[in-house]
Amino acid sequence: LVQINTITNTVENSFDVNGNGASSLVYDGAGTLYYSLNGQVYQQNTANTTNDDNVFIARSFYGLGFDTTKDHLYGSDAGDFASDGQVFRYTTSGTVIDSFSTSVVPANFTFVN
Repeated sequence: LVQINTITNTVENSFDVNGNGASSLVYDGAGTLYYSLNGQVYQQNTANTTNDDNVFIARSFYGLGFDTTKDHLYGSDAGDFASDGQVFRYTTSGTVIDSFSTSVVPANFTFVN
């Protein structure tokens, strides 16, 4: 993973991830990056110069989202891609708050402040 300063267009930081590539990257707006890798969700402090290698949630999700107003991480489970899916909401310490059913294939999140 590479952190780029979009004003100067320079690389500010990079992190090695062990696996086939990170996906579903979301940023909390306060210095923490969450991403999926090898069937788990990881948490990375962007101020660190090395990979934290912190397994945040030991399961995979089809999509991730972060609500910066409430400081909650959302993970979607698309199930079999033909039936209703589920969304799980987590605190920033990794505790499940709740979950709810969705329509087929929940993937992306949009939060309106």
